[in-house]
Amino acid sequence: MTELIDMSISGAGKMPGGEYRNVTISGAGKIEGSLRCASLDVSGSGKVQGDVDCAGGVDCSGAAKIEGRLSAESFDCSGAVTVEGECSITGKLKASGAGKFKGNLRAELVELSGEIACGGDVSAERFFSEGGCRIEGLLNAESVELKLHHSGSIGSIGGSNILVRKKHSFSLFFDRSGGLWTESIEGDCVDLEYTEAAVVRGKNVNIGAGCRIGRVEYSENLTTAADAIIGEKVRI
Repeated sequence: MTELIDMSISGAGKMPGGEYRNVTISGAGKIEGSLRCASLDVSGSGKVQGDVDCAGGVDCSGAAKIEGRLSAESFDCSGAVTVEGECSITGKLKASGAGKFKGNLRAELVELSGEIACGGDVSAERFFSEGGCRIEGLLNAESVELKLHHSGSIGSIGGSNILVRKKHSFSLFFDRSGGLWTESIEGDCVDLEYTEAAVVRGKNVNIGAGCRIGRVEYSENLTTAADAIIGEKVRI
């Protein structure tokens, strides 16, 4: 069996795709084709013209673009990353920079302190964000906790425990620049602030300050803030 070799690009260069051990890009590097590796570290500007299948971790502190799908054990982004295809992380995805995912995103744990944009669905066991997020599809996680610095938009949210808070205080009137917009939210325990939604469904529901909800359906308990605007309340 041929032993895999490391690949390193430290200046402006390009390498063919293929199977390697540890891959490092610290300059302006391009990989022409799909990549299989044990680890991938990008601290400069890197582009992969294909898929990335990484047995270990992907670490990006620079600017990276993957033109195909990404599969890895872990993903740590403190720079700017774009993934054109689906992204599947078996462990933890941590982003303190800017992540753009054009397809579906799956991970065991998603932890965000930067900005994320996803053109598909997001699924995880736990989804935590204290930055800004824009998800066009469904966010589905056992636990969802959003602490937004800026405005956020999510197509719909489903989970067991769902918490939405605004990170910093602002006007008592709803401000789309600092809250969350979503079409629907459904969970067992739903606790919201500064959220605008067409429908909210849950067992125990709290509609807090700054919310505008078209219809609330609940099966056990409903509490509302004095300034929350709710079009219809239905116990089911």
